[in-house]
Amino acid sequence: MRILLTNDDGIYAPGLRALRKELLELGSVTVVAPATEQSAAGHSVTLLTPLLVNEVFEDDGKTFVGWAVEGRPADCVKLALLELLPEPPDVIISGMNAGSNAGINVLYSGTVAASDRRARSTATPRSRSRWSTTRRFTTSRRARTSRER
Repeated sequence: MRILLTNDDGIYAPGLRALRKELLELGSVTVVAPATEQSAAGHSVTLLTPLLVNEVFEDDGKTFVGWAVEGRPADCVKLALLELLPEPPDVIISGMNAGSNAGINVLYSGTVAASDRRARSTATPRSRSRWSTTRRFTTSRRARTSRER
């Protein structure tokens, strides 16, 4: 299975790294995520500045993770589908989000926008990984539970 993984917390967010590790058990995972945090960016896209894209590797300097985009979460998915990926993913997953995407927050959530942006027009299945709970879970446990869903 080909998985496109994105978020709005940025490519270096601990939740994204933990979720990527879990999703690798399901198939190949390519990350295309904002270079910096873009929380509450909603469906906005970058219009007046160039979208700079840089390759990102694991700490070993050899294992390719994906691309960091100087843009919004919706830009990341659009670039991935139209330019970066050699073939369309089987699924687009957005998260693991550091905050809550419940209630009215879904209207301006970058995580929600990233999963919805191009998936609607391409009929690609999509999912969001969000957590709203009073219980404390470690990042790795939340990622494992997200994969199992």
